[in-house]
Amino acid sequence: MLDGDLHPLLIDAISGATQRIDVAQYTLYDSGAVSQLIDALISAAGRGIPVRVLADEAASGTESALARLSAGGVDTRLDDAAVTTHTKLLIADEHTIVGSHNWSSAAMTSNHEGSVMVWSPAVTLHYAEFFESLWSRPAVDPALHWSGDGPLTPLTNRAVYPALFDCLSAASTRVRVVMYAIADSMTYPDSEVARLVDGLIAAQGRGVDVGVILDASTWIVDNAINDHAISRLRDGGVPVWRTPEGVTTHAKVLVCDDTTIISDANWSYSALTAYHGASLQLDDAAVAEPVVAWWSLLKADSTAITSGQ
Repeated sequence: MLDGDLHPLLIDAISGATQRIDVAQYTLYDSGAVSQLIDALISAAGRGIPVRVLADEAASGTESALARLSAGGVDTRLDDAAVTTHTKLLIADEHTIVGSHNWSSAAMTSNHEGSVMVWSPAVTLHYAEFFESLWSRPAVDPALHWSGDGPLTPLTNRAVYPALFDCLSAASTRVRVVMYAIADSMTYPDSEVARLVDGLIAAQGRGVDVGVILDASTWIVDNAINDHAISRLRDGGVPVWRTPEGVTTHAKVLVCDDTTIISDANWSYSALTAYHGASLQLDDAAVAEPVVAWWSLLKADSTAITSGQ
């Protein structure tokens, strides 16, 4: 689900649930499109479905949103203040949704975002174990290990970085990136983020068709979040584009050949090494092709960055 496609699928998943609904969210803003989601969760609780919502305390509207959910029969909880639950996860029966969409009206209606919904009992069980650990012990890294096979690989917490790195290392034909933040820093030349930037440059160097699209919204530009990564990528011959500053490109999407990783993790030290998060790797050309087509549409509306910009 790209950009504004997620909201109706969330409504359908919540409305169709008959067994359970679990939500872990970084932000909850009870307005606009998100108010409809909160209404749907309350309605589900009213028809006897066990509904739980876990949220990080960072967003200003989260506690009031949780209060309305709680008053409507939803079991709610804030995470531990010592950790950041950057997750955007919904489990409804055997359906799981993960990705970059925060529960805000902007994410649901105007941002460039990337999320995915899958139906897989095994994959959903893995995410359910992750949710259960966050719910009961939010300050502890669940450190889950996926032992399944097939085209779907759930990635939680520290599992996302090696998956991203391996994806780049194995690419032979194309790499496509849409990313809110690549917070590379010359101070940490051997960090996880630096290695991912190195991986993009190495792929370009061995003849892979690499393209990177980055956010250019005010906060990202004013704080120079992506500047060092842009400089290194351009010096390494990797084409880079910025989306218009009037739209927030909040997605965290990587395509390597026919493998797609949909994530909530920015390429930053905290996201890759400290935050709670849930991502999914999909090894399927039928998934990669529409994502690459979306990437091309974003590129057509973006500005190429030349050396020295």
